[in-house]
Amino acid sequence: MGNNSYTKLITVTFFYIFLTLILTAPLILYFSSSIYGYPGDHFASLWWDWWQQHAAHYGLKGNFSLLIGAPFGSSTGDIVYPFWNIVLRTLGSLLGTVTARNLMIFLSFPLSGLFIYLVMVALTDSDAVGLVAGVIFAFSPYHFAQAISHMSLSQVEWLALLVFFMILSRRKYRLRNAFYLAIAFILISITNYYYGFFAVIFVLGYLIFSLVWSLAHRRVDYKDSPTVSNKRRVSYYWLMILIAALIATVVILPTIIPLVKKVVSHQTQYSRNFSQLFVYSARLQDYFVPPIFHPVFGKYVSRFLSLRLHNSNFFEQTLFLGYTTIVLSLVGIFYIVKRAKEEQKFWGYFFLFWAVAAFLLSASPWVKIAGVKIFLPSYFIYGLAPYFRVYARFGLHVILSLSILAGFGFFFIYQKISSRFWKVALLSAILLLVVAEFINFPPPRITNINQVTKKPVYKWLKKQPGNFIVTEFPLASRIEPLNSYYLLGQSFHKKPLFNGATLGSTADKLREEIVDTANPKTAKVLKFLGVKYVIVNR
Repeated sequence: MGNNSYTKLITVTFFYIFLTLILTAPLILYFSSSIYGYPGDHFASLWWDWWQQHAAHYGLKGNFSLLIGAPFGSSTGDIVYPFWNIVLRTLGSLLGTVTARNLMIFLSFPLSGLFIYLVMVALTDSDAVGLVAGVIFAFSPYHFAQAISHMSLSQVEWLALLVFFMILSRRKYRLRNAFYLAIAFILISITNYYYGFFAVIFVLGYLIFSLVWSLAHRRVDYKDSPTVSNKRRVSYYWLMILIAALIATVVILPTIIPLVKKVVSHQTQYSRNFSQLFVYSARLQDYFVPPIFHPVFGKYVSRFLSLRLHNSNFFEQTLFLGYTTIVLSLVGIFYIVKRAKEEQKFWGYFFLFWAVAAFLLSASPWVKIAGVKIFLPSYFIYGLAPYFRVYARFGLHVILSLSILAGFGFFFIYQKISSRFWKVALLSAILLLVVAEFINFPPPRITNINQVTKKPVYKWLKKQPGNFIVTEFPLASRIEPLNSYYLLGQSFHKKPLFNGATLGSTADKLREEIVDTANPKTAKVLKFLGVKYVIVNR
């Protein structure tokens, strides 16, 4: 790679960083005091970061805490990501837990854009095409929705990196490409188990498509005759895939074996109810109606979307593709069928296939058409892996596929223009249209942590001597968003909480009996448990 290429990469990276600064504003001004997103999972995760550092400092177990569900103590969570534990503990000790989380969320945007840029430059040799496809993928409403609700699910960049290495590996059958494939797959899997599971299905889909393509286009893989040398080239390709799979397996297995053992031995506890697959699956309108977070369209579609939320939430159902993306994708399909070169045809047809496959994977277990029940992929996958319920997250793969198809569409139009002025005008117009469709503020999507952690009552508690137990009312269960406020407050005052116990535990069963502060029994139970102070939030 020459100096000019490095200069381009640096310029493109700064372009995506600049866009991220604008589209996540005003986050950069409050990087250490506010979190990008809303209470709920973010607050609970900040508490978890704090507890891991606290436990490591005092030589305690990270998966159990006497500070929640006191005086019994409670598990801190069964789904643990060793990668995030290490990264956030390291960055948190240097920068602070809030800054560390914001940094990981922030970087996911420019990295996603950069990796898709590399994908499209590799396929079209056009920087403009790379910029357009990168903006579509990096700043999609799905990415924004997950960034403001789940940090690990905001890390979509590694899927884009995997695609880039898949392209390289198909061009040159080298051992180092197997290593690159393994690294990308490992990063996806250790970042989020949903993404790792989906990546397995994605790779299987790719291998099946690749095999079918090879059989249908033998002249491409074998030239005009199946010579020994060309057969070897195909063998080397599959050997490279096998090596990548072995490397990934060796690295990933030790991190997930403890979880797998726990899940297998407690199947009833970890298996998801089948009905939840209908709740957390995608509907057609999720892809074609602008999200509720849009500053202009949101108010017009909020009622329509709210009535069709089917007990899910807007974070999981935000999958809007964008009308510009859809139109460019249709042009891209025309280009692939009629004008594309051989390599472009392979990847174009693959991502067309995968867009349809991912759409079906994201849907509910079955649909009824004219009274006939048609079973869809999640119905069958549930029988093999009943631990996954949010198949709407396969929408990420639909967005990935369409960003690449849209890139081909833009390439088809862009290459027909000879005037530099009109090329720049077209590029600018498309980028503005995409951003205008995807933008999710105002209002700002940040939450001030200090307004929660440094409430007067928490400041007062922090100054009180002793290691006494505190309870906060309303007595929310562990999975309710309100409980995350209590946990975040504890990271400041550091007093044991009766709140926060694992569902079904002794403390949680007691909680269910004393939710009413007016009931005389409540005060008696709290006194018996050793609770010294009760905070009532109104």
